[in-house]
Amino acid sequence: MRKLFPMLLFTLLLALLMAVPALAADFTYDDFSATLTVPDSYTMLTTSNLADHEDLLAKQGLTVEAAQADWAARGVRFQAWNAAGDMCIELSAVQDDFAMQYWDVNEVTSDERATYRLGHTSDKNGYYRNLGYDYSSAQWKNGKNYARFLVLEYTRTHNGVSYAGYGRKSIRNGYSIYLECQVYGRSPKKADNNALQAILDTLKFNEIFPRPSSAVQRVTFDEVPPTETNSGKFTVSGTGTSGQYVILCLMRLSGGEPINYETQIPKNGKFSFTIQLPQEGVWLMTYTITDAGKEVLQEDKFSLTTYKKTLLIVNLDADLPEAIVGDTLTISGTTMRQTQVQCIIDGRYQKTITTNNSGKFSFKIDTSAEGTYDIVLTFQKKGYTTRRITSTATRALTEADKQEDIRAQADKPAYSTLTRLLDGYEGRYMVYTLFIDRVDQVGDEWYTFAAMRKTNSGGLRDEVVVRTTTQPTWQPADQVRMYLQCTGGYEIQGDATTKLPCFDYLFTD
Repeated sequence: MRKLFPMLLFTLLLALLMAVPALAADFTYDDFSATLTVPDSYTMLTTSNLADHEDLLAKQGLTVEAAQADWAARGVRFQAWNAAGDMCIELSAVQDDFAMQYWDVNEVTSDERATYRLGHTSDKNGYYRNLGYDYSSAQWKNGKNYARFLVLEYTRTHNGVSYAGYGRKSIRNGYSIYLECQVYGRSPKKADNNALQAILDTLKFNEIFPRPSSAVQRVTFDEVPPTETNSGKFTVSGTGTSGQYVILCLMRLSGGEPINYETQIPKNGKFSFTIQLPQEGVWLMTYTITDAGKEVLQEDKFSLTTYKKTLLIVNLDADLPEAIVGDTLTISGTTMRQTQVQCIIDGRYQKTITTNNSGKFSFKIDTSAEGTYDIVLTFQKKGYTTRRITSTATRALTEADKQEDIRAQADKPAYSTLTRLLDGYEGRYMVYTLFIDRVDQVGDEWYTFAAMRKTNSGGLRDEVVVRTTTQPTWQPADQVRMYLQCTGGYEIQGDATTKLPCFDYLFTD
């Protein structure tokens, strides 16, 4: 029996270890009464630690300040980044117009769900295009704990950064809930979609809130007046509650009698108006939604519409930025077919294209260098007035950007090559793993004497000197990988003058 005891103990310990679940982070959201779990293999970004992850925000074309504003506007709860830093899963939940209209997609009609789903892929009013999204697929799927979610595939260009991914979206408890997988610098893979689904499968709604009487079902417009037109003809359409009235009022800013349109929403919840502007000019359209008793439920105005027959229509996918974040800026949009589009950036970039029948155009600009970028876009088409759009943007490198640039440039010549060509390497970035010998303070500077090699007997070979302006934290015998800038030679006086390669310290990995 004594011999069997170690084996029994080993088996028991193994069983206990196998029973221990992988560590994970649990998130609870009382506002929409849900919980979900994220594995601990991810780097978690939350509203409280954005300043600690400038490098990951830069991948999205965001500064810390811009991310804080963006997260607040979209109701972002967290981002979970993989170890490679090329994929993140983001959760957002917000009380937007869609949430107020549908409240819970599990409780509305199949027609209403179809309208919401098709709104992503058809996007008649450009709502998602204005956010940079191009949804290629949207299908409903039921889950055991979380009921209906849209399964989405998309590409997106936002803040000058292009990426693709997968999404899971629903509306429940008066919130639009979006769990989104964003993939940067490569094509999305099945494993990315599986990782997204694995997190969604942990989602559980703890309580289902009934629609409050104050949450009147709102009208949502699928098509709205364009900001520019050269035909004067367009459609205004949308969805709402059967029996409600939609009233449009069209006015020309320079004067004249207003034009009114009115319809009652039918049983299928869909309405549509065909508008023909009677003459050129700048027009304003307002809308009023009332119940059957003509009590006003909603009222607002659309953006102004400019009507000119020779107007060359241009729609940018995103406003030209004032601040550039990232090493590339993508300028894209749509115009009329067979239009010549030219992009010039103060001598740094120049390209001219002619649009095909789709009218799409796109320019990808290298913005890795700091400085000011004066952007000029010119649009020309026979029979139409030439359009010119100008903007000035500034590229300021963050500390993370600068370190990434140094990493890309850093060289690592052999010691014999370095000493032989030392003058030629002056000013160059380098990276070495060094064995620390000693640190000497000279005035307000510290000189670290280190070596590139350590012999079997413990001796140090191939010595160098590293200068810092603050006292270093490393100690003798430490092994440190550091990025450096070569400053030439450091002379040591003795029986014979010795010149050692000398560097300014930049940072460590």
